[in-house]
Amino acid sequence: MGTRQGKGRSPSRRRRWRRGIALSVLLGIGLTLLGAPRTSRAEGITFQGRLTGDDGLPAVGPVTLTLSIYDENQAAVLWREQHASQGLENGLFFIVLGTGTRTGGAAATFGAVFNGRPRFVEVGVNNDPALTPRMRLTDAGFAIASGGIIDTATNALLTSASLLRADQDDTTTGTLTVGNLKVANRSATVLDTQANLDVRSIRINGQPIINESGNVVGPALIRGASIPRPGFHSGFVFVPQGPAGRTLTHNLGDPDALLVDHQSFSQSIGINDAAEGIDEFANVSHVGAHWSKLSNTQVFLERGHTGDLHSHQQQVRIWQLGSMGGFPSPTTDSGWVAISPSGTITLPSAAGDPEDFLVNLQFRHLGDRLIHNMGFGVDFSGFGDVGGYWFDLKNQSISLHRAPQDSFAQEMRVRIWNYGPGGSLPPPDYDSGFVERPVLGVAPKTDFVHFHNLGASPARMFVDLTFKSSFPSTRASGIHVARRGIDDPANLGAHWHHLEENSIRVTTTTGDPDVDFYRVRIWVVGQ
Repeated sequence: MGTRQGKGRSPSRRRRWRRGIALSVLLGIGLTLLGAPRTSRAEGITFQGRLTGDDGLPAVGPVTLTLSIYDENQAAVLWREQHASQGLENGLFFIVLGTGTRTGGAAATFGAVFNGRPRFVEVGVNNDPALTPRMRLTDAGFAIASGGIIDTATNALLTSASLLRADQDDTTTGTLTVGNLKVANRSATVLDTQANLDVRSIRINGQPIINESGNVVGPALIRGASIPRPGFHSGFVFVPQGPAGRTLTHNLGDPDALLVDHQSFSQSIGINDAAEGIDEFANVSHVGAHWSKLSNTQVFLERGHTGDLHSHQQQVRIWQLGSMGGFPSPTTDSGWVAISPSGTITLPSAAGDPEDFLVNLQFRHLGDRLIHNMGFGVDFSGFGDVGGYWFDLKNQSISLHRAPQDSFAQEMRVRIWNYGPGGSLPPPDYDSGFVERPVLGVAPKTDFVHFHNLGASPARMFVDLTFKSSFPSTRASGIHVARRGIDDPANLGAHWHHLEENSIRVTTTTGDPDVDFYRVRIWVVGQ
């Protein structure tokens, strides 16, 4: 309650205020923000009080009220307004602070008064001295700057151009300046040549929450095993560079009844299939890795002679087909088919949707008749490539091609599993579907993360990667595996890497016309 000491009063004034030597103002209700149309920027605070005389009896109106708002130091008047002929009801007055006749103050607008710092209001009645003490406004008053946000450094209203905002189409517009954004002293973001911001991943407590398509992903799926455990699993073993390689013993019997899965590992890109099956270009630089010499008891691992960076360690998993607890028997098996260098042949495939097919291709040399995957997925760009690939997978047909300078893949064999209706293979535990190859600026390679969220050890994952072209060429039409891995000096093709418990990365190259879309599928293998 505020009071003031009275001075001499005329008889008429004493009668009006009932000897009003002392007056008081009581705030009966907390401050309330009034809704304001944006165009008029109408603002205000509901303000009410009660005027009494020193005898405690309610004052009689009308009166003229002058309200002044002071800064946090109660030194400068920021806003002053007057409400003339204000009626009283049992001493009570009701006004909207901010809607009276302005009579002074340093603030440009009523909204600019409130910038987050304390504010005090003073009440004067008629021409008498103002009541004391001044009253501090509650925090509700600071919400009235509805036309913008106050820049506390300048006390000015920020315009919408200074803000990131969601417009009517839900597109966020505006400018965001990111400076020195790092996590653990490593860059957390990348700006491409067009100054687009590429956030590598978004996680909370280590859990991915946004996938590469901008969709929210759920918790780890932690699926059960969809594929039986292999009969032989070497684990990752060191393989020296050069032709010495490393021989492993499996003892699983007839190689024609075996399925081999091969993966590499390096510290830089983790578990990967970079340059899978590729062994040379220009007969000079050997990169990547492959398996070969599959027999009843052994399999041989070889690493590129020079230049290879990603196959320091390799592993093979081998399943017996169709036996108790083994890998399901294929829906279609072409058997061994002879093919000439530069040759292309078309063979029958399984019936059904080709997007429900899993394809396996093997090679054989007539000299030793040992099965291998040397040069698997190679293109035929004339750089001394060996091996071949499959392409143009359709309902009931598939095509095979042998590189023109190849001397090792004199016979090929394609096996196809169908996981559609009536198929022998369970559907994949993760399927990205065909993803359009992302191209950022003019970067030679594009690396993209897929969150599969399987929640299993990478050692339990069986990965398949296939491609499509927007404008199919003769050699790589339809679903295909041409240029699996990166295989020649032009860095054509694509591969997967960084296989982890909940994610996998795929790298494609900008200039490859046959890899406009890629698809990664993962099956979880039993323990």
